[in-house]
Amino acid sequence: MSINLDNFEGDFARVTPYVLTCPTSLEACAKLRVQPKDLIYRSIEEYEEIYSDLPLNQVYEIYEEHETRRQGLLLKCRKMRDEIQRKDRNASNLGVTFKEECNNVRYSSDTESQDEDKKPNVYPSRSMPDLRTNLDFRKVRLSPREYCPCQFQFDDEQICHSYLQGYCDLPTRANLSEEDRKILECLALKKGRALEWDKKSQEVRKKLEREQLRRCREEELLTQRWQDRLTEKRKVENIENARRYMEIQEKWNHSRENLQRQLYDRDKRLQKYLEDLNHHKRIHILEKQKAEALRQFEVGKAIEKLMEEDRTHRQRLREQLQKRMKDAELRKRRREVDYWRVCFLINCWMKINMCF
Repeated sequence: MSINLDNFEGDFARVTPYVLTCPTSLEACAKLRVQPKDLIYRSIEEYEEIYSDLPLNQVYEIYEEHETRRQGLLLKCRKMRDEIQRKDRNASNLGVTFKEECNNVRYSSDTESQDEDKKPNVYPSRSMPDLRTNLDFRKVRLSPREYCPCQFQFDDEQICHSYLQGYCDLPTRANLSEEDRKILECLALKKGRALEWDKKSQEVRKKLEREQLRRCREEELLTQRWQDRLTEKRKVENIENARRYMEIQEKWNHSRENLQRQLYDRDKRLQKYLEDLNHHKRIHILEKQKAEALRQFEVGKAIEKLMEEDRTHRQRLREQLQKRMKDAELRKRRREVDYWRVCFLINCWMKINMCF
């Protein structure tokens, strides 16, 4: 199915990768220098995603501006499309030959007379002469019956007389031969038929003009209806968008109040937590100071005890050293006494030996 400016927003057009496929619609967009993708409708949710850093009222203004511009471009493209189609129809109608118009006379007359009574055929047993046959009068003059353009046999003289009476005075002329009368009657019939065809062609042209006028009025009526529906649709969309905007505004206000309340509760909990933390910190510092003081006191006592033990140990060592020194001095004196005693005894023994 061809996608044009009237159905490109339908559901079936969304599954295709192209925006427009109709040649007339594409030509209208090209003449107006409009990209088909600029005619696609975008909802306000898409604008909210694109302009997420802007407030909602500014996003709604941007949406209104783009939607108004899109509707204007779409209306211009549709008018250009209709103008192109109208020109194409006029060109095709102008290119129709006289033969095609005459062939359509019967169809048009049958269409107009569907509700009317059928009229009897005036010439039931005749085939009318061909108006486009070129008549060579030199050949007619030599042999009229052989070169008669229609080879027409007038069996019903009354019908022929009634038909020719409106165009010429051939039946009243007495100085004409039968062959000339027959040729002139054929020419008169051809002329009458040509006049009838001209009359019917004028009727066809008038009918075509009336049909074109009717179609133009229908198109204008359809355009007006479409504009009315579009206006109503835009009005409903604006009301719906305004309602949604108010709902979003209320939700945003409610969310802001909830956020402010949550921030206040968080600040309150944080303040309480900081106070508890400072209190526990002070208690911990006091306990640590007490433990440090107690530890220092115990360390001092331990140091004093160690110093006392060291003094006692040093005193004991000093006493032991003095005792050992006294014992050593005493032993030294005893050894000296023993030495001198031995020396005296040796001297005495030597003197005794010398005496003997």
